[in-house]
Amino acid sequence: MANRNSIIQNASPALQKELARVAQPIDLPQGKILFEQDGQIDLVVFPDRGMVSFVGLTTKGDALEIAMIGRDGAAGASSVLTDEKAYCRATMQIAGAGTAIPVRVARDLALAHAELRKALVDSEQLVVRQAIQSAVCVATHDVASRFARWLLRCRDATQTDILGLTHEYIAQMLAVRRASVSAAAHDLQERGLIRYHRGVIHILDAKGIHDISCECYEKQDQVGGAGR
Repeated sequence: MANRNSIIQNASPALQKELARVAQPIDLPQGKILFEQDGQIDLVVFPDRGMVSFVGLTTKGDALEIAMIGRDGAAGASSVLTDEKAYCRATMQIAGAGTAIPVRVARDLALAHAELRKALVDSEQLVVRQAIQSAVCVATHDVASRFARWLLRCRDATQTDILGLTHEYIAQMLAVRRASVSAAAHDLQERGLIRYHRGVIHILDAKGIHDISCECYEKQDQVGGAGR
């Protein structure tokens, strides 16, 4: 089974054969909600392309992105490891495609294959590490360095330098004013580090953005092998 998702790509031939038998292709358009906070998770989604955003919600509807994954993880991995409901919302921040496995089927496979259990645990650890570091980042770093870190993480997750993201959406994910994001994006563009036009950000100089990014970029992605 041809698949760019690293969990499936790195699986043993025996496990890949089992996954090919039960996995189904899934289209992942931008804005698609994979599961809701406090809701049941029915599918484990392994993105090949695109980016999944994990968002914490308040009762008033305010949102803050706590983590993201691309082809380096699986959305819904926690449901295979425990029976608890979703602790956040998972939505497609950048459109893509992948494969999906019903949770009950994935749970049986994980019981039979230790390597799959470990891969799913690693995926959840990546999310947890990001969530912890994001909390620190919001409290201690300015918008410019957080925005730079966020762009780099998007680049790592999607493996592309072209990101379809509006300033309004980025502001919501970073829990800041849209004007603050626009100012940070304008500064990066003036420095020749990005090009931004009509909701598309083109990263021109990842190293230059890295120099502006806060230390959280290095700390939060150790599990995921960021910084390609």
